[in-house]
Amino acid sequence: MAVTIRDVAREAGVSVATVSHALTGYTDISVKTRQKIQETARRLGYQPNVNGRNLASKKSNRIALIIPDLLKRERKDNITFRMIQGVYGYCSSHGLEVAVYAHDPEEMTYRQFCESHAVEGILISDMITEDQRLQELMEIPVPFVAMHSECLAPEQRIGMDNAAAAADMTRYLLKNGHRKILVAAGSEGSMEQADRMIGVLSAMGQENLSLQEEDILDWGQGEAGEDATITGEEQQAYRKMKEYLSHYGTGHHTAVLCFSDYLAFGIKRAIREAGYRIPEDIKIVGYDDICLSRLLYPPLTTVHQDIKGLAKTAMDTVEELIEGKPVPESQVVSVSFIERKTT
Repeated sequence: MAVTIRDVAREAGVSVATVSHALTGYTDISVKTRQKIQETARRLGYQPNVNGRNLASKKSNRIALIIPDLLKRERKDNITFRMIQGVYGYCSSHGLEVAVYAHDPEEMTYRQFCESHAVEGILISDMITEDQRLQELMEIPVPFVAMHSECLAPEQRIGMDNAAAAADMTRYLLKNGHRKILVAAGSEGSMEQADRMIGVLSAMGQENLSLQEEDILDWGQGEAGEDATITGEEQQAYRKMKEYLSHYGTGHHTAVLCFSDYLAFGIKRAIREAGYRIPEDIKIVGYDDICLSRLLYPPLTTVHQDIKGLAKTAMDTVEELIEGKPVPESQVVSVSFIERKTT
């Protein structure tokens, strides 16, 4: 038989109301009493009835987490996994539930999903302005925050300072004597790519340097064909670098600055297959610091993104919006530079 709140109250020697207040965050309970009740609940294996609690408070305490095409993500997409970990960790420690959207949009729209789950806040990730589903979300009278997304309202966007990080990467290479840098930018069209390119151009401009067409490896959104995935980007970088090496060798550029670690993996493979050495013949820097970046030889110099910190900032903002509090304008989370063996 399931343990009830009355069992906890009887064991702890307090009233049912006191147990309820202690387990739902009320501040009218002393620390000593709260700890005693929490310990008793754990020992007895008591699990609060979330639906009953939400009904009584007329609040769902439920947040929608929407990641477009989540079911198509690859297992090695470490960034998405870390972000989901961060959101779940936050919600677990704050008494919130997470409703994860994992449907075909043709079967259930974002709006239908949010309304059917009675969510109080929405967290979206990796959505672009051109996505028609974004407008649908903005019409729902529920606060929402976007991570790694192009949102129309600045106070709804939280992300990494991609321009500053890319500028730091560029300055690092310039400081180490690299005046001819090849930029592996990947698929065109994303805001992250545009921000990182702004950072590169800014840092080079400070040294009176510029980028020419031959200094950039990029391609259109449809150029990778149907394989517009992480693996597709890595493969496209590999093919582009093979073409580059057959034309220039390694003497034309002395370093490759990659806008993602996956692009760097494709670049590294092409260089090594061509018989060149990393970092002796050419240096490489990446961006993201996924787990493979430190495991594949040689370990990749890259930019570390605090994805869990990003998720916490986003969730703090969602809660503040739900409570009607003012939030800062478009927020950025700092990154750090990790120097390894490819430079």
